[in-house]
Amino acid sequence: MDFLAENRNLPVLTKIYGMEQLTSDDIKELEHILWSELGNKEDYDRYTAGMPCGANVAIFIRSIIGVNRKDAVERVATFLSGAELNAEQEEFLMSIISYVCENGDITKDIVVNEAPFDEKLSVFTAYIQPLAKYIDTIHGVVNPVTA
Repeated sequence: MDFLAENRNLPVLTKIYGMEQLTSDDIKELEHILWSELGNKEDYDRYTAGMPCGANVAIFIRSIIGVNRKDAVERVATFLSGAELNAEQEEFLMSIISYVCENGDITKDIVVNEAPFDEKLSVFTAYIQPLAKYIDTIHGVVNPVTA
């Protein structure tokens, strides 16, 4: 995956890193890179078999390059409307961001049902709706909108 490291300035990679909404054209560009320049679709399918990304190439790429943590933290602040977070809440958010960087994606289902999130979700009781919107946004930006 040296190609990805060397080409981090490609607009689509910049969008993924910055957690910006992807378009169908962005996905086509990623597929072209992965399936024509770096290998083929069969190689990709073999390599990603059993991985959480499934067929979503953007999630796969995000699991490799991660996200800009500063942007991710700033975005959650907009969802929480400037609320002051305690240390436990900040740690919880950082665990979400770390999970996304490692796995490429997160959903509300994961947060509600999987450790360590399910055990600590109660720290966000007062902000559960904004937290849910934030998670939906993280998940949604790698699913394309029509250009």
